[in-house]
Amino acid sequence: VIQHSVQFGVKEKQIFWLIALSSVLFISFQAPNMYWNIFFQEEFKIKPNQLGWIFAGISLSILIGNELSQHLIKKTKQDWLALLVSNFVIIVGLILASRLISFWPILVFFLIHEMGRGSFTTISKAYLQHRLPQAQRATIDSFKSMMNKGGAFIGLLVIGKIANDVNIQFAWLISGAIIILSLPFYLKLKNGD
Repeated sequence: VIQHSVQFGVKEKQIFWLIALSSVLFISFQAPNMYWNIFFQEEFKIKPNQLGWIFAGISLSILIGNELSQHLIKKTKQDWLALLVSNFVIIVGLILASRLISFWPILVFFLIHEMGRGSFTTISKAYLQHRLPQAQRATIDSFKSMMNKGGAFIGLLVIGKIANDVNIQFAWLISGAIIILSLPFYLKLKNGD
């Protein structure tokens, strides 16, 4: 799977870049994914039984992002540009949630970041499906999943250390900064449209 996927990625650069950028996002997603409940419990004394409502909001935000992705693709008329816009939504949500101090504004921007994540997932799947031959979809999708898990592992180690050494909101800020640094590479996807 790895050898075939790498060979395919060398030939089809936009597929290589999408997998690489998706893995970078998975590095960045670990701080918000893993520490939101700890953050809200420690900072705002949210009780464990109340965290379920926040999780419901996260799930709803991802669902809304999934639904909005279709409109985003139609509006931008290009998958790569829709991916870029979804990243801007993630960045704005993460960075503002990391800088604010009151419960409701933090929660609102955290949920906005989740909407961007929902959009990115759907749009990136569509991007791949439109560009991969049927016979290679499962192989490349498996490779992408493996690379994303590798990114998540790195994110847990690195961003987790930052959250532990500084604080969770700073880890969210770093996650947003990592995504900002990846933005110019989305132009590598442009020639795939």
